[in-house]
Amino acid sequence: MSAGSTFAELYFKCQNGYSMQTSGQNGRCFKAGPVQTIMPSCPPGTALVANVVGTADRCRAANGQNFPYLCPPTHPADVRPKVDLCERKDPPSIIAPAVPVSI
Repeated sequence: MSAGSTFAELYFKCQNGYSMQTSGQNGRCFKAGPVQTIMPSCPPGTALVANVVGTADRCRAANGQNFPYLCPPTHPADVRPKVDLCERKDPPSIIAPAVPVSI
């Protein structure tokens, strides 16, 4: 080995769009799963009453009777401080760091 040679240590980083998560000596690349959002629907003859504080929004008929709003089974209700939504959260993507980096 010559006096001018150097040693490079090889490390790995995450692909674009992923964040590095570490725990002790372990690392992984994490990307949150996509969230699909749709507005709740109301039965015919009713209208959505949004921004109900402390409880889920609701559908109201002309006679004042309240009904729960509808979300498809694949998109459970997400009660929020303002307008409630129907959301489906897909699972995250977790992969090993695979992009080589020399230091």
